[in-house]
Amino acid sequence: MDGKIWIDRENFRVLRVESAATEIPESFRIRSANRIVDYDWVTIANEKYLLPSLSDVRLTSRENSQLYETRNVIRFKDYQKYGSEVKILDEDEEVPEAKPQK
Repeated sequence: MDGKIWIDRENFRVLRVESAATEIPESFRIRSANRIVDYDWVTIANEKYLLPSLSDVRLTSRENSQLYETRNVIRFKDYQKYGSEVKILDEDEEVPEAKPQK
């Protein structure tokens, strides 16, 4: 694997990660595999998080004498915060009945 990482030195954050597969065996169907992931600040529940904003994966494969390239692009957006409540009960405690949500 070979790659690069872009870092914002001022804010100490990852901007981008690039990687490429190396040393792919000649007998393997995949001829090349490259990935780029971009990162950006996202606000979730009034808190800022550094999360992926874009992923671009490209594969080149060989089938007989033909080469094919596939590309998978994901744009990350509309991040949301999800949560739940957990209560750990002792063995002898009864489980309270769940109340229907409105």
